[in-house]
Amino acid sequence: MVRIGLPYRRRTGEWACPFQVRGAGPQHIKEARGIDAFQALHLVFQGVRKELESKKWDVTWAGLDLDNALPRPVPAFGDRAFTARLNRLIDREMLKYVRAAHARLVKLAKTDKSWLPAVKASARATRRLTSA
Repeated sequence: MVRIGLPYRRRTGEWACPFQVRGAGPQHIKEARGIDAFQALHLVFQGVRKELESKKWDVTWAGLDLDNALPRPVPAFGDRAFTARLNRLIDREMLKYVRAAHARLVKLAKTDKSWLPAVKASARATRRLTSA
């Protein structure tokens, strides 16, 4: 079980947000720290992901695996061009994946009409990605 507390301001002026991953092993409460409450809360999700990965558990949430439930953020090191390049790469790969999935669904729908709603949904997802 994952517990996340409320962000609070420390005496130093930075913000912290406590979190705990409960299960086998030590039950330590950790903190993610940031320049404001939003960054501290954002960093909590990275901390939770790291904790879960280190435990090597087969984690799911709402039917999603860890990569989909708590996706890795795109790193930004202050170099906007590099971050933009990473984002374009991710967008291209997502579009390739969605187009391939759509093609598979279209093929299935040719022999089984019950796949038609999935074909329509994947067509909408493809349009959203190409219009973004």
